[in-house]
Amino acid sequence: MTSEPQPFAPGERIMLQETDGHHAFMVELTPGRTLHTHGGVIKHDDVIGRPEGTQILTHLQSSFVAVRPTLVQRMMKVKRRTQIIYPKEAARIALELGVGPGSRVIEIGSGSGALTLLLATLVRPEGRVHSFDRNPEFQDNARENVTRAGLADWVVFATLDAGQPFGVSGVDAVVLDLPEPWLAIRPALEALRVGGMLASIIPNAEQLKQLHIEAEDAGFKDLRVIEILEREILVRRREGVRPSERMIGFTGYLLFGRKR
Repeated sequence: MTSEPQPFAPGERIMLQETDGHHAFMVELTPGRTLHTHGGVIKHDDVIGRPEGTQILTHLQSSFVAVRPTLVQRMMKVKRRTQIIYPKEAARIALELGVGPGSRVIEIGSGSGALTLLLATLVRPEGRVHSFDRNPEFQDNARENVTRAGLADWVVFATLDAGQPFGVSGVDAVVLDLPEPWLAIRPALEALRVGGMLASIIPNAEQLKQLHIEAEDAGFKDLRVIEILEREILVRRREGVRPSERMIGFTGYLLFGRKR
């Protein structure tokens, strides 16, 4: 049995996607406000109270469709103060760490909160994400993004410098996303339960080498490193199918390990 689409409510964040194009806008619906696009103006009041999938016309008669954002769209559209972890790496991190309902996860390097959104979504309803960052301004932005996504109940934010103990123990997984991740290796080992998993994303090879050595010397096992590349495939009715000229190439090395 198919449920009826729920109407959009004031304060809800939605996607307005161009019907015949690639432009998309994430907006927080606010009575009386307008969205200005290349195709004309959309009144928020024309969207509030309408069901998902509604077609919206601008004042220039350009067509948009209103839908609720996917998790990937929420991650990519966070308000950024830092570079984000892309979904291609974030998804692999979550899979490798085995994050699921009830998991207790530490991330050090809140950044803009893109990975936090994924982790918080997965640990519900009984789990928790402990998100640390040394920069209060970055963390305030991440907290705002998490709150907008309706996930604040599953994330505990705190400021912390790399190398300091987390103050949390027996966790299932630790994610390191900071310039000197090796500084947090010992605290990560202390915080993890036996069998718990470590992940880190590292931008360059020299950092990777130092991190690998520190993790190995600290006693982490099953260490391995991968990178993930993503390229869109263009499927066209007349011109045929081929890879896009552009791709999301190298965005970081991923290191994984286990405490045992």
